[in-house]
Amino acid sequence: MKKMMLVVLTALCFGCGDRDVPYTLHIDNQTGDTIKIVFLEGSPYKMINPDSLYFSPKQKRLLYGAEGNPIRNGCDYTGINENEVEIHTSSGRKLQKDIWNVQNWKCEGARKSGWHLTFVITENDLE
Repeated sequence: MKKMMLVVLTALCFGCGDRDVPYTLHIDNQTGDTIKIVFLEGSPYKMINPDSLYFSPKQKRLLYGAEGNPIRNGCDYTGINENEVEIHTSSGRKLQKDIWNVQNWKCEGARKSGWHLTFVITENDLE
């Protein structure tokens, strides 16, 4: 009986894999500008999104969402590369921080509960 309980406990502890873990990327536009993100040729996001996404002033919106079996820390990777995206603002101001730099994203979550990354754009980020 003790062996059976050990087998059941082991199966419960180790049998619950990291399947269907959510992974989301959000843009939080806290500015008065409309933000336009343009995906260029070669971007994997261009395959799943239209060429451009617009984020209205004071709007937080999903950029990308998926579920899967994570193989690494989701906070270390956004999949956005430097030469694959352009960002435009309705006022013509330039974004002063890089969207492709994972250090500029807020990350919450864990391997079993999912990863939720947010790129926040504030008035101080625009010049």
